[in-house]
Amino acid sequence: MNDRDVVKGVSFEIDNLIEELDSGSRVGLPFYNMPLYNRETMGLNMGNLYLVAGFSGSGKSSLIRNAMLPSIIEHDEKALMIINEEDLSAVQQNLLVFVANNIYKKPLQKYVLNRGNFTPEIKELLYEFVLSKIVFNKNVLKFSNKDFYDLMRNCYFHSSRKYPSALFSLVASA
Repeated sequence: MNDRDVVKGVSFEIDNLIEELDSGSRVGLPFYNMPLYNRETMGLNMGNLYLVAGFSGSGKSSLIRNAMLPSIIEHDEKALMIINEEDLSAVQQNLLVFVANNIYKKPLQKYVLNRGNFTPEIKELLYEFVLSKIVFNKNVLKFSNKDFYDLMRNCYFHSSRKYPSALFSLVASA
């Protein structure tokens, strides 16, 4: 017989619950710069799977990059990102722009990277971001661009390695 099969009074060990709630154990990793949303959701619950789905170009990866990734970095957590619409180089390029603007507070637009022919200052700055390992080797440890069938296998594999969060950006079929 397991614990679920036992009938208990509603006040059973309620004092333990009060202490648990008082400790803040149900507060998760906050969404970046979203106090109202954090108040309502208590943030990202560690160890959970977050699936962001929508049509192509609807901002799924941008939401992850702007609302979740900064908190993962700020709180020194780890996460797995599985994005089936972008390849690794697109994710890396977007992270370079993100790191420049949000961590180093240096203006860098995506078109500068797309255009190429960097000035020595831009090129030095880009290598500084990579060498700092703020994002590229420390926090977002894994990136995967998998089809749906490999997705669940990847989830199981990485959840067994105790990643606090897995972030997914998927395209909904029209």
